[in-house]
Amino acid sequence: CVANSHYGGGAYLASGATLILDGSTFQSNTAAMYGGAIMAHFGSQISLATGTMSVIKDNQASRGGGLYCESPKTSLNISGANTQLVVSDNSATDQVSGGGIFVRGSASLSIDSGGNLSVSGNKANGLGGGIYVAGPASLTINSGGKLSVLGNNATGAGGLFLNLAMFNMRDLGSQLLLSGNRAS
Repeated sequence: CVANSHYGGGAYLASGATLILDGSTFQSNTAAMYGGAIMAHFGSQISLATGTMSVIKDNQASRGGGLYCESPKTSLNISGANTQLVVSDNSATDQVSGGGIFVRGSASLSIDSGGNLSVSGNKANGLGGGIYVAGPASLTINSGGKLSVLGNNATGAGGLFLNLAMFNMRDLGSQLLLSGNRAS
């Protein structure tokens, strides 16, 4: 699928829309600007059905090769035991980038209650091969949530790039794994 509007090659969420991923796959989508697979803004929410795995793979955009979230009250939430989102092999082409996921403008990315986010093999021509979070956006891992950022590539910050963003990791059961990422 190729987005004609430049935003959200697979899905475009606005004005408080909700998207619940339930064993979903977004693959081989392209957006000329933001969100190769999905773009969410203006208070929209993306979540996963508890106990399911969804995949965002092989998508491309200027920013947020896989997912792009911006604006206040916009969120991506991975929550619940055996709930997993895999974001892999996506690419972002501009100098800001976010190969897998791009979060900005008071949007939030949260992994909690045993949820698992795996971000691997993504590429960015700029910063944040795996994930780019620009403040005042936030990234939160708590209540046994797990974030794995593995084998991503970028010009700068191969795995995770935080730019004036808030990062919270709460409680001892939460996990953050950064491994095999590369900045060239």
